[in-house]
Amino acid sequence: MGGRRPGLAPGPRRRGRPRPRTRPADAPAGRPGGRARGGRDGRRPPRRAPRPRPRRADPGVTSLVVTPSADLELAAADVVASVVDHAGRGHGALDLVLAVGSVGHGEAFRRLLREAFEAVVVGPADDVATVMGPLASTPTGSELDVLTVLGPGESWLLEPRPLDETGALCSPGVRDGVDARGAFASRSHEVPVVGLVPVETLAEAIAVQNAENGGDVAGLHSLDVDEIDEWLHTVRAGDLVVGGPTTGARVRRRPPAGGVDGRSVGVSSPAARTP
Repeated sequence: MGGRRPGLAPGPRRRGRPRPRTRPADAPAGRPGGRARGGRDGRRPPRRAPRPRPRRADPGVTSLVVTPSADLELAAADVVASVVDHAGRGHGALDLVLAVGSVGHGEAFRRLLREAFEAVVVGPADDVATVMGPLASTPTGSELDVLTVLGPGESWLLEPRPLDETGALCSPGVRDGVDARGAFASRSHEVPVVGLVPVETLAEAIAVQNAENGGDVAGLHSLDVDEIDEWLHTVRAGDLVVGGPTTGARVRRRPPAGGVDGRSVGVSSPAARTP
């Protein structure tokens, strides 16, 4: 006779922890009778340390726009400071000056630049009178060409001169008549030479700053609030400077900034720059 045994009433169903499942002695650790999920001894392998987040510095061309409404004497001083700081090396070292309209066609700004650069004291790093010290190494290859070879249509407003036998100690230089699409303007340089690029309008200057080789640091010298507003709303760069040198880090004054477009890969936090 099937069913319950006679004389035994059904009792309440017991609830509690389920019995542990058993597995054959020769079954691998993990699921019963199944494939092991952990190590050979049945334990889970230790968690791997998180992979380091990628960091890459891809320097772009740093440029400074100078409009006719700017204080040209202050602009010239900031150009010099942006070139000679760290002997033209590092984030924010100036590569191009985009001279708008009469600034690029006249002689006043060129004269101010020449006088300001000629006043720079170049010497050994341990001399307290030194404003610009030596390069990290003797320039060779493309960097030596930047110091010695002019491109089509270019001329020296101020030609750099070697001041020691190695060539690592040299005076700063200014190239005039640089083409915004030429070889000099297409990349950043590790020597204290800046290119003067005449442009007709502020919009043309912004287009140069927004080019594929830009996106790192961009600056503007103007006292016209409309020009400043237009520039701030249209230029694309990781660090924007108005009315000051493109170098000179003051961390904690602004949040960290990185490049945009082709100038930034992964995490990037160069020091913030303020005038």
